[in-house]
Parts: sequence; structure tokens; C-alpha cells
Amino acid sequence: MIRAQRRRIRSGDAADRRDELGPSGAAAIVVHRFVDGEYQRREHSEVIPALDLAELARSVQPGENQTELVRAYQAALRSP
Repeated sequence: MIRAQRRRIRSGDAADRRDELGPSGAAAIVVHRFVDGEYQRREHSEVIPALDLAELARSVQPGENQTELVRAYQAALRSP
């Protein structure tokens, strides 16, 4: 069983927030791991290593039709 903990992380450094943008300037999904009392950024999920974060991020678009986005994401997962 995987238990997620919600913690609010605030960053006062604008450069840190810029690092959370993808190459096109769009928002990206960022994974962190809590190690030795601090959160460390990871390039991929250690819990779900096959998870394509870039593909998932393209499926999360506020203001868009979420049903269509989920269907497109499901289709992307099914394609080879």
C-alpha cells in the first residue's frame, strides 16, 4: 500500500519555480522524495518508475475538457 502525505512546500526562490516548467514553458509534474529531513527533486518516480511524467503533464490542463484529456491519456498509455 502506498500512503501519500500532503505537505505544503513553499519556495521563495523564483528560480526554483522556473525549474518546475517543462521545456516549452508549460507546467510540469515534479516529483520529490523526502530524504534526511528535506525534499529532494527526482527526475522520475521511484515508486512508479515507468510513469511518463511529461505525458501525464500534457494530460493535466486546467480549463480544458478533462474527459477528453483523460481519454487521450488512456489512448497514449495503450499505444506501443
